[in-house]
Amino acid sequence: VELPDFVLGPASALRVVLEAPAPGALLTVLSGETGGVLASRPAPELGVEALFEALPWGEARLRLEPGPGAAVLPWLSDVLLLGAAETLVALVPEPAGAVSGRVERRGGGPLRGAEVEALGEGGATLVSGRSDGEGAFRLAPLPAGLFHVRARWEPFCDDDPRLVPWTWPAGRRLEDGEPVLLASGEERILDPPLRLPPDGDGDGMDDVWELAWGLDPRRDDGAG
Repeated sequence: VELPDFVLGPASALRVVLEAPAPGALLTVLSGETGGVLASRPAPELGVEALFEALPWGEARLRLEPGPGAAVLPWLSDVLLLGAAETLVALVPEPAGAVSGRVERRGGGPLRGAEVEALGEGGATLVSGRSDGEGAFRLAPLPAGLFHVRARWEPFCDDDPRLVPWTWPAGRRLEDGEPVLLASGEERILDPPLRLPPDGDGDGMDDVWELAWGLDPRRDDGAG
């Protein structure tokens, strides 16, 4: 049996310095060829170097995963590791933003368990969450830029009232809502709350709108 020749190359090292605090975050070095994990460790404190040794030379990727206490966005970058040499990367994590607010039933009263989404370009979900017992929600981490916030509520039981999804501040459809502009690292509170209209027949059209247009709010005629 003939075995293939193995060529051992010189090991590389990678030093990473954070230029913005990221408590609770995780640093991971990935193989540029397979995407597999080469090394991983908690992110260092501000200004302290994290050293990854005995890495194979060649293309790699450096990933930062925010932890529960890290108010920064995920970060991923290509790195070229040279044989028998150290590579220094100065990492500047982008501060994460957040949006908070309340979800209510039309006419007042908090709405618990509503799904709230921050929707980016093309309606893609950036972050989602649920409202608590007071109807409060917080969406994070969010990048700077424009997006829409939409809330919807699914009945827990068959006899629960139906509600129409709502886009902040007062739009039934996504294109009717007002885009939220968030600066880097900004924490914004949405006011007014998202108030979901009742939909007694569950046809996707709220009762007041059906009455205004001469439709029957007690009959499922959404496909008409």
